[in-house]
Amino acid sequence: MINLLFSAAERFRPGAANIAGLGRQVAVAEAAVILLYALPLTGGLVWLAIATVNATVTVPLTVLALLLVLLIAFKRFDFLIVTEFRPGMYSSFSGNVEDVLTWSSVLLFGPLVVWINLVAEAIYTLMTIPGPVITADERWQASSTLVVQQTGNIFAALIGLAVYQTLGGTVPLGGMDALVPALWATGARMIVVSLLTVPMVSIYNWTLTKSMGTPQRGILPGILQASSISLIGSLLAVPIAGLYSQISPLMYSVFVLSALAGSWLAHQLSLTIERNRRRSREMEQLERLARAIINGPPDGSGLEEALRDHIPGMFSFGRVAVRVFDRDLAITHPAEWDGADEALWRWLRTQTNEGVFREGNTAPWSDAPLDYALITIPIRSGEVVTGGVVVGRRIQSRRIEEVAPAARALAAQVESAINSARAYQDRIAFERSAQELEVAGQIQQSFLSGVQEAPHHADWSLYFGLRSARETSGDFFDEIPLPGGCTALVVADVADKGLGAALYMALSRTLLRTYAQILAEQYPMQPSRVLEKVNRRILSDTRAELFVTLFLGILNPETGEMVYANAGHNPPLLLRAGSTDFELLLRTGIPLGILDDREWDETHVTLAPGDILVAYTDGITEAQNAGQTEYGLPRLEACVRTHAHQPASTIGAQILEDVDAFVAGAPQFDDLTLMVMRRSPPEDMLHDGHSANGGGE
Repeated sequence: MINLLFSAAERFRPGAANIAGLGRQVAVAEAAVILLYALPLTGGLVWLAIATVNATVTVPLTVLALLLVLLIAFKRFDFLIVTEFRPGMYSSFSGNVEDVLTWSSVLLFGPLVVWINLVAEAIYTLMTIPGPVITADERWQASSTLVVQQTGNIFAALIGLAVYQTLGGTVPLGGMDALVPALWATGARMIVVSLLTVPMVSIYNWTLTKSMGTPQRGILPGILQASSISLIGSLLAVPIAGLYSQISPLMYSVFVLSALAGSWLAHQLSLTIERNRRRSREMEQLERLARAIINGPPDGSGLEEALRDHIPGMFSFGRVAVRVFDRDLAITHPAEWDGADEALWRWLRTQTNEGVFREGNTAPWSDAPLDYALITIPIRSGEVVTGGVVVGRRIQSRRIEEVAPAARALAAQVESAINSARAYQDRIAFERSAQELEVAGQIQQSFLSGVQEAPHHADWSLYFGLRSARETSGDFFDEIPLPGGCTALVVADVADKGLGAALYMALSRTLLRTYAQILAEQYPMQPSRVLEKVNRRILSDTRAELFVTLFLGILNPETGEMVYANAGHNPPLLLRAGSTDFELLLRTGIPLGILDDREWDETHVTLAPGDILVAYTDGITEAQNAGQTEYGLPRLEACVRTHAHQPASTIGAQILEDVDAFVAGAPQFDDLTLMVMRRSPPEDMLHDGHSANGGGE
């Protein structure tokens, strides 16, 4: 039977096929209610018309007008009763004590009052659903509610009157002996109301059970609560009607107005209680969500699960959608809600402020009227919109602003969780990079420190020192043994910092070592040939906008002769034995890695016993103290003069100590590399071997 009714209702309800999910089922249920109650309502109206014609009591127009105004006022101050039939899904019911006036007036003035109640209900319905923004769903919802209510009102009043008159009661209600029949009639009236409510409850329960797969028990308690309030009003109506007939209409009016005032207070109280209940539930769910996010994985991988667990039930009468664009996170509750479509999300990407949109109005992202009232809250990272929260309402849609605080709090929690996850991922990436740089620095130091294993001549002392400004260095040094007993000495500086410079440095050092040894037999003591080969290979193997300055000297330890090429590097200092003036080994060409067809000149020098050669990178002379004053070349020369009588390792260590004392703890901004070579004088034949390390000691 019920399937047949729903098939008819689906044809009867225009546009039902275009509604998705649970909304479609509810729309068809509303149409089914109208079809089911249409015949009883028609029969009730016929019966009411006959009863009104046969009534013997006449009612003044002033009384009828006053009754109409009072009935509208009672309907205005109803009680809102909300029941949750599953997490996040609500039904609302309204109850009031208008029966104090309705039933007492029926006992006093007969069935004509029922017509006044019909008119009052129609006027109140039009007042609560303004025409310009009414939607099809609102019309059908209001129609189904009106049909059920008035069917119950008509039959309850007429059957109650019939029972009352059968038991000897008269209209208007007579003396105290008429109270007992009136009470029996009141009971009959309430039974009729309850019985006529059963089909509607069955239809909606069947609809929800079919849609959700489980029986729904939340609707019946809500109806029973609303009916209990109506029962109280009906029972109070009997003695109040007795006041009218036994004492005076004035006393009757006083009690009715007192009931109206109490109804107004209870109406305000119910609204306050309901608002507080919603706020409490929203805050409770938000607090649980916050705890779940805090206790979840720091990378944000648990955010979606936390939202799915805590969003249902967060907003009364609400539909919720949350999306984070760059995380592929999209949650909609209930899942079948299509109110937040792709057009809305595309529009929301361009918004930085929240928006409120009324049901029935046209949204900026669509030409069709909205089925729901919506509030949209963007989720931002700085000024960039990275997602959003959308909350929709169809029931009590005109109170959409009430959900704004909770929607903002939800958006803020999601935004905070996303930003925390990004910060965590950035920190992990930074730590991983730092670890990789540390390993790269260790590898770099390992092949730089391998220089100390190179063969050397007993008449020479040699010192290398390097301090990186970061984990890796763009500076490098080398001592390359060559065939025939010669040695190639290198101090170089890549024009950048960080990992890229370190990779460029590793390539340059490898090429220098390779070509210096390959070309030594064909072009002995010709460093320019080595630079030309290395330069061409660097330019053919790399596309980086980098270059390297370097000093390359090929030394014959037996004779002290050295041929060098200076590729754009700081001129090394040569201090002759017994002298205080320095010779500069000037540049003989441009840095490597700039132009392909470059050639480098060569210069010959001979280091006599006691001579000192100091090669360095600009990290030495450009080291700054807190006042941004540079260490400078004069200080370097002065330090070398002071320690000229000492071995190369002592001179190098003293230079680095002097730099440290000058900068006095100021940050190091550039790599700092130093080579000191001293030919031992004949009288002491000093030799202290090699020192090569990142600490400069």
